[in-house]
Amino acid sequence: IVLCVLIDVALGYTGWSLDYAAPSAIMVVDVLVVVLMFINIDNWQNYIMSQIGLLLLSLLFLILNFMGYVNHPLLTIIAVGVTGLILIATVVFGDKKATTELSRRFRV
Repeated sequence: IVLCVLIDVALGYTGWSLDYAAPSAIMVVDVLVVVLMFINIDNWQNYIMSQIGLLLLSLLFLILNFMGYVNHPLLTIIAVGVTGLILIATVVFGDKKATTELSRRFRV
């Protein structure tokens, strides 16, 4: 994502990196995390931290949207929604394992 932004800046910054490339990359990583969770079904709760990191990254791009750096916010909003839904679904369907992992990681 950083490389895409740097390429966009080097080419004169037309905004394609923040408008299209970054949200698309976040959604691709979302799908990959879900696939990895199904592949590693015994230890799926280890991917919760990755999902939280993706949510924070997508929220960063949403903040950039409100600051005016993103010209077409639709993909950014979709990326935040998809990432949030995947994290919520993981916590809801993961039940005890997910809450145990979150409390272990954050000492809640």
